[in-house]
Amino acid sequence: ESATEALAKERFDGAPQLYRQAMHYFLDGKVDLALNVLDDAKLLAMVQAANERKAAAERSIRHVTTAYLFKAQMFTLRYRFDEAEGAYRGAIEAAPEDFNARFAFAWFSQDLNHFTAARREYAAAERIAKKQERREDLAAVFNNLGILDRAENRMDQSLLNLQKALSIRHDLAQKNPAT
Repeated sequence: ESATEALAKERFDGAPQLYRQAMHYFLDGKVDLALNVLDDAKLLAMVQAANERKAAAERSIRHVTTAYLFKAQMFTLRYRFDEAEGAYRGAIEAAPEDFNARFAFAWFSQDLNHFTAARREYAAAERIAKKQERREDLAAVFNNLGILDRAENRMDQSLLNLQKALSIRHDLAQKNPAT
Protein backbone atom coordinates (compact mmCIF):
# COMPACT_ATOMS: atom_id res chain seq x y z
CA GLU A 1 0.00 0.00 0.00
CA SER A 2 2.78 2.45 0.86
CA ALA A 3 4.52 1.73 -2.47
CA THR A 4 1.25 2.34 -4.30
CA GLU A 5 0.74 5.65 -2.49
CA ALA A 6 4.29 6.80 -3.22
CA LEU A 7 4.01 5.81 -6.86
CA ALA A 8 0.62 7.49 -7.22
CA LYS A 9 2.28 10.79 -6.27
CA GLU A 10 5.08 10.34 -8.82
CA ARG A 11 4.97 12.29 -12.06
CA PHE A 12 5.42 10.38 -15.29
CA ASP A 13 6.20 13.26 -17.63
CA GLY A 14 8.83 12.07 -20.07
CA ALA A 15 8.72 8.47 -18.80
CA PRO A 16 8.85 5.81 -21.52
CA GLN A 17 5.49 4.48 -22.71
CA LEU A 18 6.42 1.01 -21.52
CA TYR A 19 6.95 2.27 -17.97
CA ARG A 20 3.76 4.34 -17.96
CA GLN A 21 1.73 1.37 -19.20
CA ALA A 22 3.19 -0.95 -16.53
CA MET A 23 2.56 1.68 -13.86
CA HIS A 24 -1.04 2.05 -15.02
CA TYR A 25 -1.56 -1.70 -14.66
CA PHE A 26 0.15 -1.72 -11.28
CA LEU A 27 -1.95 1.12 -9.92
CA ASP A 28 -5.06 -0.71 -11.12
CA GLY A 29 -3.93 -3.73 -9.11
CA LYS A 30 -2.99 -5.75 -12.20
CA VAL A 31 0.53 -6.70 -11.13
CA ASP A 32 0.87 -9.66 -13.49
CA LEU A 33 -0.03 -7.49 -16.49
CA ALA A 34 2.50 -4.90 -15.31
CA LEU A 35 5.18 -7.58 -15.12
CA ASN A 36 4.32 -8.81 -18.61
CA VAL A 37 4.67 -5.28 -20.00
CA LEU A 38 8.11 -4.98 -18.39
CA ASP A 39 9.46 -7.91 -20.38
CA ASP A 40 13.25 -8.27 -20.17
CA ALA A 41 13.65 -8.24 -23.95
CA LYS A 42 11.71 -4.98 -24.19
CA LEU A 43 13.71 -3.42 -21.36
CA LEU A 44 16.98 -4.55 -22.96
CA ALA A 45 15.90 -3.02 -26.26
CA MET A 46 15.20 0.25 -24.43
CA VAL A 47 18.65 0.16 -22.84
CA GLN A 48 20.30 -0.51 -26.21
CA ALA A 49 18.39 2.36 -27.83
CA ALA A 50 19.33 4.69 -24.97
CA ASN A 51 22.99 3.68 -25.26
CA GLU A 52 22.92 4.35 -29.00
CA ARG A 53 21.46 7.82 -28.39
CA LYS A 54 24.09 8.45 -25.72
CA ALA A 55 26.92 7.38 -28.05
CA ALA A 56 25.55 9.60 -30.82
CA ALA A 57 25.34 12.54 -28.41
CA GLU A 58 28.93 11.93 -27.24
CA ARG A 59 30.14 11.85 -30.87
CA SER A 60 28.30 15.08 -31.55
CA ILE A 61 29.91 16.75 -28.54
CA ARG A 62 33.36 15.56 -29.70
CA HIS A 63 32.71 17.07 -33.13
CA VAL A 64 31.65 20.39 -31.59
CA THR A 65 34.70 20.39 -29.32
CA THR A 66 37.01 19.68 -32.25
CA ALA A 67 35.39 22.51 -34.22
CA TYR A 68 35.92 24.92 -31.30
CA LEU A 69 39.58 23.89 -31.04
CA PHE A 70 40.06 24.38 -34.78
CA LYS A 71 38.39 27.79 -34.55
CA ALA A 72 40.74 28.73 -31.70
CA GLN A 73 43.76 27.73 -33.78
CA MET A 74 42.56 29.83 -36.72
CA PHE A 75 42.01 32.85 -34.46
CA THR A 76 45.52 32.33 -33.09
CA LEU A 77 46.94 32.31 -36.62
CA ARG A 78 45.29 35.69 -37.12
CA TYR A 79 46.64 37.00 -33.78
CA ARG A 80 43.08 37.34 -32.50
CA PHE A 81 43.94 35.98 -29.09
CA ASP A 82 40.84 37.13 -27.18
CA GLU A 83 38.63 35.38 -29.70
CA ALA A 84 40.87 32.32 -29.60
CA GLU A 85 40.51 32.22 -25.83
CA GLY A 86 36.73 32.40 -26.24
CA ALA A 87 36.82 29.44 -28.62
CA TYR A 88 38.95 27.43 -26.18
CA ARG A 89 36.48 28.25 -23.43
CA GLY A 90 33.65 27.16 -25.72
CA ALA A 91 35.36 23.80 -26.24
CA ILE A 92 35.73 23.34 -22.49
CA GLU A 93 32.14 24.36 -21.86
CA ALA A 94 30.97 21.84 -24.46
CA ALA A 95 33.08 19.06 -22.94
CA PRO A 96 34.48 19.88 -19.48
CA GLU A 97 36.10 16.43 -19.20
CA ASP A 98 37.86 16.57 -22.58
CA PHE A 99 41.59 16.24 -22.03
CA ASN A 100 42.51 17.72 -25.41
CA ALA A 101 40.45 20.87 -24.85
CA ARG A 102 41.98 21.46 -21.41
CA PHE A 103 45.52 20.71 -22.57
CA ALA A 104 45.22 22.88 -25.69
CA PHE A 105 43.90 25.83 -23.69
CA ALA A 106 46.66 25.38 -21.11
CA TRP A 107 49.32 25.40 -23.82
CA PHE A 108 47.74 28.42 -25.50
CA SER A 109 47.65 30.26 -22.16
CA GLN A 110 51.25 29.33 -21.43
CA ASP A 111 52.37 30.66 -24.83
CA LEU A 112 50.72 33.98 -23.97
CA ASN A 113 52.38 34.02 -20.54
CA HIS A 114 49.02 33.66 -18.83
CA PHE A 115 50.60 31.34 -16.34
CA THR A 116 47.77 31.23 -13.79
CA ALA A 117 45.27 30.13 -16.43
CA ALA A 118 47.78 27.66 -17.87
CA ARG A 119 48.44 26.11 -14.47
CA ARG A 120 44.69 25.82 -13.77
CA GLU A 121 44.05 24.07 -17.10
CA TYR A 122 47.05 21.77 -16.72
CA ALA A 123 45.68 20.77 -13.30
CA ALA A 124 42.34 19.92 -14.91
CA ALA A 125 44.08 18.03 -17.73
CA GLU A 126 46.17 16.12 -15.17
CA ARG A 127 43.04 15.13 -13.23
CA ILE A 128 41.35 13.91 -16.43
CA ALA A 129 44.43 11.98 -17.58
CA LYS A 130 44.72 10.26 -14.20
CA LYS A 131 41.00 9.46 -14.09
CA GLN A 132 41.08 7.99 -17.59
CA GLU A 133 44.45 6.29 -16.96
CA ARG A 134 46.03 8.00 -19.97
CA ARG A 135 49.70 7.86 -19.02
CA GLU A 136 51.01 9.37 -22.27
CA ASP A 137 48.80 12.39 -21.71
CA LEU A 138 49.88 12.59 -18.08
CA ALA A 139 53.51 12.68 -19.20
CA ALA A 140 52.69 15.54 -21.59
CA VAL A 141 51.09 17.50 -18.75
CA PHE A 142 54.11 17.01 -16.47
CA ASN A 143 56.44 17.97 -19.31
CA ASN A 144 54.59 21.21 -19.97
CA LEU A 145 54.29 21.96 -16.28
CA GLY A 146 58.06 21.58 -16.05
CA ILE A 147 58.49 24.11 -18.84
CA LEU A 148 55.96 26.43 -17.18
CA ASP A 149 57.75 26.14 -13.84
CA ARG A 150 61.05 26.99 -15.55
CA ALA A 151 59.46 30.08 -17.11
CA GLU A 152 58.35 31.14 -13.63
CA ASN A 153 61.84 30.47 -12.25
CA ARG A 154 60.64 27.58 -10.07
CA MET A 155 63.58 25.36 -10.87
CA ASP A 156 63.07 22.70 -8.19
CA GLN A 157 59.45 22.18 -9.21
CA SER A 158 60.45 22.27 -12.88
CA LEU A 159 62.96 19.48 -12.34
CA LEU A 160 60.42 17.43 -10.39
CA ASN A 161 57.75 17.71 -13.12
CA LEU A 162 60.21 16.96 -15.91
CA GLN A 163 61.46 13.91 -14.00
CA LYS A 164 57.86 12.71 -13.59
CA ALA A 165 57.30 13.07 -17.34
CA LEU A 166 60.53 11.24 -18.12
CA SER A 167 59.73 8.45 -15.67
CA ILE A 168 56.28 7.87 -17.19
CA ARG A 169 57.71 7.89 -20.70
CA HIS A 170 60.47 5.49 -19.66
CA ASP A 171 57.89 3.08 -18.19
CA LEU A 172 55.75 3.32 -21.31
CA ALA A 173 58.74 2.69 -23.55
CA GLN A 174 59.71 -0.41 -21.59
CA LYS A 175 56.19 -1.82 -21.80
CA ASN A 176 55.73 -0.90 -25.44
CA PRO A 177 58.78 0.40 -27.32
CA ALA A 178 56.56 1.80 -30.09
CA THR A 179 55.00 4.12 -27.50
